[in-house]
Amino acid sequence: MVVRSEGSIDRDGWPLTPPFTRVDSAHEHFGLARRSLRVLIVDGDPESADGLSRSIGRWGHEVRWICDGAAAVELAVTHQAEVVLLDIALSGMSGYTVAQDLRREPRLRGCFLLALRWRSDRRRDAQFREADFDMFLAKPIDLQVLETLLALESDRLAS
Repeated sequence: MVVRSEGSIDRDGWPLTPPFTRVDSAHEHFGLARRSLRVLIVDGDPESADGLSRSIGRWGHEVRWICDGAAAVELAVTHQAEVVLLDIALSGMSGYTVAQDLRREPRLRGCFLLALRWRSDRRRDAQFREADFDMFLAKPIDLQVLETLLALESDRLAS
């Protein structure tokens, strides 16, 4: 299967997704097991969270999103999230604090926790380690990279 996109822009002309051509899915490319994941997106920008949610949903995963860091842990538990994409630049509550709260919740022990941030910031690396993120992705998110990471996590949980 070949998928092509000229990219998309929001109503103000800002790019949402870059142009791309993809020949197959990450599952097909790497020969991975296909298993739907329960994914939670915590992002202070509703448009960003909604757009990311739609992409992840198209890959066959069950997705919820929320903009409120304080309510994120409760929703992660209710949703039984296996993957959490967490913007560290939330308003009102630090994404690092949310990450630490997620890690303290026993029902989320095996959760794959991805930090979303605008750029690499060496001064924040200690906080990143303390919050116990599994990985970070720079914004704007490369959707092919994210799809591959989710495919690998899906395969890991399927085995």
